[in-house]
Amino acid sequence: MGRILMIVGPSQVGKSAAIKELVDHYGYHFITTYTTRAPRAGEIDGRDYHFLTQPTFQRLIGANEFIDWDYFLSSYGGIGRRTFLQRSRRPKVLHVLARMALRIEQRYRRATAVFLTPEDMSVVYKRIRARFADPLIADARCAHADEEMLHSGMFRKVIRVCPTMSISDVAREIHACSMK
Repeated sequence: MGRILMIVGPSQVGKSAAIKELVDHYGYHFITTYTTRAPRAGEIDGRDYHFLTQPTFQRLIGANEFIDWDYFLSSYGGIGRRTFLQRSRRPKVLHVLARMALRIEQRYRRATAVFLTPEDMSVVYKRIRARFADPLIADARCAHADEEMLHSGMFRKVIRVCPTMSISDVAREIHACSMK
């Protein structure tokens, strides 16, 4: 199965940027996860996510095609079983919900979760509100960010992301943390 690194944290803390850095500079292989939400501007099916309808996702749940899945913010999200378990010489990386990462870490000894926690949640809220124009969606995202933060104390590996840190610094810390 190889080593698997799960990046966890609230929305807009820098998970995707850190993963891109880990892929580009440390040789990690990105695991594309599944979602039933609509693609955002610039997202490509199969690269950023596998975008599915809810009936298709539910059929895959019934067929046991996911290593783990969850429902949040009116959408399903899941990790494909085959890709997750496939042998690889390169370490794998993906972003997941905190509760998914906690469940997976208990079941798979090769999986490690690293929680990215912001130094200041107001920065996260500001980024969320800038990204999501609809106030109801922004409020739901901020509430979900708070929920993710409630899980942070349950993780063994936590990295505090400061506004002055470059994404290279964050990725370097994540990589070092995953090697322990």
